[in-house]
Amino acid sequence: MSLLETAVSVPERIASLTLRSAPRNKKGKGGGINVELQPRKGWREKAEEGIASMRYRISATAEIEGQIRYVNVYLSATHSNELRDLGNSPDGKPFLLKNEDGSLKLCPKAGNGNFDSAGIAIDSDGTATLDSTGMPVFTEPEIITPDGTAFNLCFGTLFFVPSHQGLTLELLGVSMHEKIATPEKPLVSMAPDGRPYIDVHADDVAIMPRVQFVPQGPAVGFGGCMSCKQTAAACASAAAIVDPITTAEVQVSAEI
Repeated sequence: MSLLETAVSVPERIASLTLRSAPRNKKGKGGGINVELQPRKGWREKAEEGIASMRYRISATAEIEGQIRYVNVYLSATHSNELRDLGNSPDGKPFLLKNEDGSLKLCPKAGNGNFDSAGIAIDSDGTATLDSTGMPVFTEPEIITPDGTAFNLCFGTLFFVPSHQGLTLELLGVSMHEKIATPEKPLVSMAPDGRPYIDVHADDVAIMPRVQFVPQGPAVGFGGCMSCKQTAAACASAAAIVDPITTAEVQVSAEI
């Protein structure tokens, strides 16, 4: 069943899918491959059992069935109650940026709307309040685990994670799901192209350099520049050129 035929999901899996950068919006924001670190749904109940459960949501574009579509990729971020990295490229460059001590660079998101994450104090400028160690200042009571220790509320926090924009992810063992709206459950958000986001899950990832065009023609110098008036005149002349084949086709169509 084709993903592009008003399908809800794609039953067949594909071997791999490579992410591309998303274009910037009209305000010049966004772009690139954006990564969020999110607590999973029901994280509070799991926290009471001493279980940390988070995932990465990676927003980008990908070529699917010959079309560029906006995708949200979901990958597990915790294992054995530890936060795990996504890894490095073959030449050792990390996909997610790190601090000198090896920890991830994280930016806690303040004012998360309806997202179920830990409450964070907000500064007067609307950003998250951080303590002297750079960690968020939480505004809710501690969650005590069965062994009597306090659960680390960072595992319940929504973060933005900067990534190496010269790298991309090749997803391996991919399954996709395109949501559709129903009267009972309308879509909360749509992609910038007006279509639904495609949710993507993968069995594994490979980190690789992002493919970028590099001009291979001979080196040239900067010649004498045309004035604005000359440029405008050249554009006007180009616009006035009529393709005789196109004109003939129009005339034939008119006669028919």
